[in-house]
Amino acid sequence: IDESHVVALCATYLKPGDISAVALFELNRAKDWTDFNRALAKFQGPQQNFAYADTAGNVGFLTAGLVPIRGQGQGYVPNIGWSGEADWTGMVPFAELPKIYKPASDIIVNANNRIAPPGFRYFLGYDWAVPYRARRIRQLLGDETSQSVATVGHMQHDAHSLMADELLPLMLDVKVKERMATKTLHLLRRWNRIMERGKAEPLIFMAWLLELNRALYGDELGNLTNAFLSTRPLLVKSILTRRQHWCDDISTKDKQETCADILFRSFDAAVKGLAKRHGDDQTTWRWGTEHKASFANQVLGQVPVLGALANLKIESDGGNATVNRGAMSLNNQAQPFAHIHGPGYRAVYDLNDLKRSRFTIATGQSGNPFSSHYRDQMEPWRNGRTFRITGSRRELSEGVGFVLAPVGGK
Repeated sequence: IDESHVVALCATYLKPGDISAVALFELNRAKDWTDFNRALAKFQGPQQNFAYADTAGNVGFLTAGLVPIRGQGQGYVPNIGWSGEADWTGMVPFAELPKIYKPASDIIVNANNRIAPPGFRYFLGYDWAVPYRARRIRQLLGDETSQSVATVGHMQHDAHSLMADELLPLMLDVKVKERMATKTLHLLRRWNRIMERGKAEPLIFMAWLLELNRALYGDELGNLTNAFLSTRPLLVKSILTRRQHWCDDISTKDKQETCADILFRSFDAAVKGLAKRHGDDQTTWRWGTEHKASFANQVLGQVPVLGALANLKIESDGGNATVNRGAMSLNNQAQPFAHIHGPGYRAVYDLNDLKRSRFTIATGQSGNPFSSHYRDQMEPWRNGRTFRITGSRRELSEGVGFVLAPVGGK
């Protein structure tokens, strides 16, 4: 691009005539699947997944929002705009967007994984989450179609990492000699693959995976490495099993590194880095020390003194690939394992008896840092405790009979 060219952005959520607010208004008054569809047909963007359930026992899932049909390309990169070849030729009809209603299994699972099969007629996107979380949910559901409020609540806080299940057997094929490295590797071999905040193993695993990613493609990408850096489990698995030529470090002209070399080098770097930050005693290392969920007040958090009161942090379980999601940005050089994204609000709805439904919101119901309800759900949210709202519909609408009754949790 030079001075004779300009860049223009076309996005569905910028198109005029957007009545998504109307769609959401009608969605909150929908009485059945037909009303649900009628409301979401008016939703413009950005494209979202919507789940459906009713008191008759029916469940459904629908992906709503405008999706462009392009004359050329798929929108990955800027395209030639002046020829018209890449212009949008229309929108995917609402009736042809991915949806499911009353599946035979009575189970619908979605956790940012692919929502349409490969070869779907329309292009919906390419950057789907690796389906570890969706697979884990199906594991927890098993063959049982009947679940209780309690079992589903526990499921939301599950921190077992299928990513670790898949990658660790490949990564543990490494030989070390130093006593500290041997003890650290022994911890990983015995680990149950649960990302618990009080354990050292999740921290060791993630530190090693970070260094392994850096070692596998950092020599090829150079200064671009940090922009690309992530867990990239499918890439790591592919290199360690099928494309092992990537293990060679192209910066060492006189040596041909093997994957065993790269595993050793990355493990050594990870252990030394952890020792530098947390000391030589692995029994004192804890995942929660570096994996803290942050809740920054966008206004008061910037004010001296008040910021210390308004901004909250808490050690948390989970990771990018767990049902209890504690997403991280590994290319944040200062805090690669900080918990930056996850479920701020959790709910389990019992449609047979709505009074049995349970809720938690981080950090509390009030937005006033001086209120006792500003942070009173911080630990319940982290620990898996939920609350039940009591009172009839009339009492709640009149503002009386509203009681938070703590139930469940660990």
